[in-house]
Parts: sequence; C-alpha cells; structure tokens
Amino acid sequence: MTQPVVKTCLNCRTDLESTNNGTQCIKCQKNEQKYGKPTTCKFCQLNAAFLERKCVWCSYSERKYGPPVQCASCKLICASQKSEKAKRSNAKVLCRLCVMQARKNNQTVMAGVPVPPEKDESHRSGGHRQHSSASGSASRRHRKRDRVGGVATSSADELPSKHQRAGELSSSSAAAESMAERENELKIQKLNDEISRLTSVIQTKDAQLMEKDKIINNLKAENYNQEKKHRERVQQLIKEKEESIRMIENIRAGRKEKKADKPILKEKPASTTASN
Repeated sequence: MTQPVVKTCLNCRTDLESTNNGTQCIKCQKNEQKYGKPTTCKFCQLNAAFLERKCVWCSYSERKYGPPVQCASCKLICASQKSEKAKRSNAKVLCRLCVMQARKNNQTVMAGVPVPPEKDESHRSGGHRQHSSASGSASRRHRKRDRVGGVATSSADELPSKHQRAGELSSSSAAAESMAERENELKIQKLNDEISRLTSVIQTKDAQLMEKDKIINNLKAENYNQEKKHRERVQQLIKEKEESIRMIENIRAGRKEKKADKPILKEKPASTTASN
C-alpha cells in the first residue's frame, strides 16, 4: 500500500497540513509578511532565515541547547546535543532534517546514530517499528526454545548477527540516499538564492542605468541650450560689429564730403613798398 504524498514547506521543510494549498507553512508565511523574503540559514543551509541569518529551528535550538554541533549524517553544523550526557561524552547526533528524512524512510538508525522517536509515536505505533521488532521477537523465541531443549547451536547464534548486518546495510544505503537527496535540495536552494541575488543585481543595475540616462539627457539638454545661447551671442556680436563698421564708414564718408565742399583760399600777392 503506497503512502500518500506529503507536501513540505518550501522554506523550513516541515510537513504541510492537508488543507494548506500553498508552498509555505503558516509560520513561514507570517515571518515573510513581517520580515520580508528569507535568506539562507548559516547552520542548516535552508532558505528559511528571516533574522540574523538563522532559521526559526536553529535559533530556538541554539538558545535552548547551546551552539550547534556537526550532524553525523549530513556533516553540517546544525545538530543539537540535547542532553547533558550527550554533551559530556560528545556523542554523535543527527540534525532535524536528517531525523525527518530517516522517519520518512522508516529508518531506526542513520549514520550509526539511533533515530529518536516522535513524541506521539507511542500512541500511533508505526508499522516500521513492528516490522523491526519482529526479527528480535523471532530470535528471542528461537533462543528460548534452545534453552528449554538444553541445546544451543551455532546457527541460532549466527541468525541474529545476520539480521543485524542486513539491517545495518539497509540503514547505510538509506542514509546514502538521504544524503544524496539532501545534497540535491541544498544545490537547488543555492541555485534559487543565486537567482534571487542576480535578479536583485540586475534590478539595481537597471535602476543605475536609468539614472545615468536621465543625467545624460539633462546634460545634453543643458549643452544644447548653452550652444544656442552661444550662437545667439556670436550673431549679436557680429551684428554689433557690422553696425560699428557702417557707422565708422559713414563718419569717414561725411568727413570726405566736407573736405570736398570746403573752398580753396587763394594767397594774396605780396605788396611792394616804394622806397623814398
């Protein structure tokens, strides 16, 4: 029987309710309305950081459990050691996303770390736990029969170890698939972030080009007006110069006419005095 496809939030990857037809959970929708578009979380690398480059989950875990540590599966610094015993022994832990992925794949162990059960899992008893406990129950019954009969064979001892090795191989292969899926999600997120960044850069460049075009048009208009005023001034100076030249020529012509109209006075002959 195939399980129904569960949609997850585009940002924080939590399961969406069946009534939610969007791509975001209610919490991410409210945060986006309040703080704007999210960025990449510096811990889990999800596109769900609305403040201080931290998503809600990583920020909460950091406040409650202290600085994050490396996840045993995805190797990102986004897991939390929730118990004091785990902190003292520096035990390996899984991050939230790897735990969610392991639960979806019905895994009980990932990267050698037991997958913690969900809080309400004891009430709904998933089928994968029943299946995993079946081999243990069978081996216990087998050992009990051996004890009752007083015989312990080597094949009975090897059977649980074979099941254990098979379980470890299955767990490791599922962990590898989970890692590959997680890497693909991270690549997609990085590409989306890069597209958003380039879109923002293009919009900024377009705005700068429009502003420069506006400045260039204003300079062209100012230059045209200055050239127009310069031409008008030159024409005015030429006109004034021509007027001055005409006035000078008129003055010269008037002087020449006066000289031509003035009569020429004849000199009187010198008078001779009689000498007595």
